[in-house]
Parts: sequence; structure tokens; C-alpha cells
Amino acid sequence: MVTTKTSVHLRPPLTFRIGFVGHRPNRLTGADQLLLSKALALILANAKEEVSRIWQADYKWYSGDAPLMQAASSLAEGTDRMFAEEAMKLGYALSCPMPFPQQEFEADFAPGKALEPDSLIRFQHLLDQAEHTVGLTRFELIGDRNQESQSYKAGGKMVLNQSDLLLFVWDGISQVAVGGTEDMLREALRLHIPVVWIDARAPHGWMVLDEAHQLPAPDSDGRQVPVKSGDSATLAEIIAGILALPASGGSINKAEKSAKQRLSDFYKERYPRRNTAFLWKLFCFLLGKGKLGSIFLLFKPGGQAVTTQQIQGFENKDPDISRVVQSNFSYFDRLSGYYGDFYRSGYILTFLLAALAVGLALFPLVAGWLTYENEAGESIMVAIELITLLGILFLVFRSRSKRWHSRWLDYRLAAEWIRQLRLLAPLGMGIRVHVTRGNLKPWLKHLNPCNMNIPYCLRNFPG
Repeated sequence: MVTTKTSVHLRPPLTFRIGFVGHRPNRLTGADQLLLSKALALILANAKEEVSRIWQADYKWYSGDAPLMQAASSLAEGTDRMFAEEAMKLGYALSCPMPFPQQEFEADFAPGKALEPDSLIRFQHLLDQAEHTVGLTRFELIGDRNQESQSYKAGGKMVLNQSDLLLFVWDGISQVAVGGTEDMLREALRLHIPVVWIDARAPHGWMVLDEAHQLPAPDSDGRQVPVKSGDSATLAEIIAGILALPASGGSINKAEKSAKQRLSDFYKERYPRRNTAFLWKLFCFLLGKGKLGSIFLLFKPGGQAVTTQQIQGFENKDPDISRVVQSNFSYFDRLSGYYGDFYRSGYILTFLLAALAVGLALFPLVAGWLTYENEAGESIMVAIELITLLGILFLVFRSRSKRWHSRWLDYRLAAEWIRQLRLLAPLGMGIRVHVTRGNLKPWLKHLNPCNMNIPYCLRNFPG
């Protein structure tokens, strides 16, 4: 049967997000603000340059005319605002997660409580500047002033949730405080988020922290100091690793080629208007409680577009999120059903052919053809039996070469991940995957609610 194919899949833009956690003015007594601003600007510029280099090398895998750079900061007093200012100068869009509703959060910057002069005016100016230039997304949590530490920690976790890379300004002195700078560092490392640690004290050296680069031991004064200052090469390597297409064994060149081939295959993925693998549905119809009218559904693709009821007052806050999540969920849901039908139909057909082969082998005996006169008829049965066995082998090899089973399960898992984003995205949250399953890599990156990107296919296409 000839099928007409259609696709709803679009190539997403290359998006890179840098979050920030750092000290407030009360722990910046040893800082040189000019040098610190230059250090922040240098790291942000290096990151943007590396992302641009990767985009130029692999632009055909992405949409858009340039990569999207985003900075996440709560705009608290001190280094948060320095980071946001330098990021906006370089064209980074700003995401501002707040631990409280904005009006309540602004109470932290009111005279008498603020640690900087004109703190509230500066806060509002940064928001206004971002909104009218590079782009701004606000996330206002409903924090509790009676549990301020936990509220600030929730805001910090939202920053981490929106970070591919975290910039971290710390003076190297550990203090036990829930929701504090060191608490967020521990949380970031636990989540395997690469961290660029900048010393809060002049001359503001910096180093990369990840699984391969650990915190140094405290010095004689009990302070931890970056041991490899200004390691731009390691930073570029970390960013390249974050944005790299998946590798699956073998040499680097072969792994890269395999990754790009799988991504290319994914971009060509389609689901048909008519289902040629209807045997599984027919099997269910015959053995189940199928209705006569449902016989027409046998030829429709496996998964169907699913419409779910909106949660009033929540999803309606940003209907674009629900629309984008729904369309992408439907895409993977249909592909999962489509390949599930193929795999299960092939499984049933294999057993039917096996039963037919046994019947063909026994038929000459039952029909009494084991004589010289019926040698021709027996030969015909043997030939048909051989064709049947070849058909079984063809189905087995076809299933493996087309990866019906792995594509079915991978797309099912992707659909279930995306389903969760319907509720997580409006909260500025996403799904972070670290554990691999077979050939499935952590290729579903966060839904970026700030610019409505779902770069699910950019990292790792299930192989």
C-alpha cells in the first residue's frame, strides 16, 4: 500500500543557558568590582564565542540565523546584578526567577533593608532594560517570609533548572546556610551541572568545576582558592561537551559520524496517514471487544493526537507553552504507536508464518503425497515452506535494521517526558536526565519556557 507521509517536526534553534549564583555585597569586602565585572564579561564572551563556533560548524542541524544565548539571574544585590549587566551587554536574553512575587521581592531592596544605594531603582531598571532590549522572562514564586531560607533555595533551584552552565562567585569560605551560595554550589554539583567558579576576592581567578575538576583543599587560612585560574580551554571543552551530538563507541570520528547520521535520520522521520502494520490492531479487534465501526481505525497510525483538558488559571497563564508541549507530545506519541504497531504486528506475523511452515511440512504426510506419483506436489510444498521460512528471516532482519522495537520504546519515553512539561514549564522547570537506557542517551533537554524551545533532537537522537 502506498502511504502519504506527513511531518510536524521542526528543527529547533541552538540554545545555551548560563545561570548565576553569587555573593551579596556583605561578602564582597575583598572584591575589586571592576576586575570582577571584567572576569564575568570574559567568561560570558568566551562562552558565546564557543557556542557560535559550534553553531557555525553544525548550523544545518538547527533553525534560526544564530544561537540563542540566555542568562538566568534573580537580580539580587551584588554579583547577580553585575552578571546580568555584563550578559545583556553581550546580547544575552534575561530570565529572572524570583523567590517571591515581584512586589514582595522588591521589599528586599527597600531603604533600611537594602545593602546598596538606590537598590530598588537599579532592580527595576535592569528588568525594564531587559524587557525592552534583549528580552525578559519573569518567574515569580510564592515564597513564604516565615521560611525565607527555603524560599530563596527554591528560587536558586529554579536558576539551576534553567542552566546548562553555572557561573558561581564565591569567596572560598564555607558557611552552612540553607539557600545560600555554598548550598547552591552543592546542589549544582549534585545535578552534574558544570560550574565556573570565580573567586570573590581580588584578583578574581576562576576555574571550572565538574566531575573531572574538583574543589581544591582549603589553604592555611581555611579558604579555598581556584588552583587553575582562567582556564579558557577547559571552559570551551565543557561547552563543546554540553552541545555535542551523541557518541556511541568506536573512534571519535566514527562516533561523530554515527551521531550525525542518527540525527539526520531523525529529521527525516515521518508518520503515515495510513497504517500498513494493522495486524496487531486486527488481532486485538478479533480477540477483544471490538465494535464493527472501529474496524476503520485499523488503518490509522498507531498513536493519535491527544487533547487534554487545560488546568484553568495555570496553563492559561501562557497558552503558548501548552500549545508547543501538546504538539510535540502528539508527534512522539504517534511515532511511538506507529513503530509499536510495526513491532507487534511483525511479532504476530512471525508466529503465524512459523505455524504455516509447520503445516506445510506436515501437509504431504496428511495428504498421502509421500509417493513417487505426488513428488511434484511435495516439491511445491517444500518450495512454499522455504519461502515461508525466508519470510520469517526477512521480518527478523527487517525489524532489527529498522529498529522498530527501540524506536517504539524511545519515542514512548520521549512522549512521557514531554507530557510532564505541560505542568513543569510554566514553573520555569524542566526534566534533567542523567541515566542512560541502552542506546537511549539523555537527549531530551529542558523545555526552555523563556523562548519556547524544545531542543529535544539536538543532543542525542535515540539510536
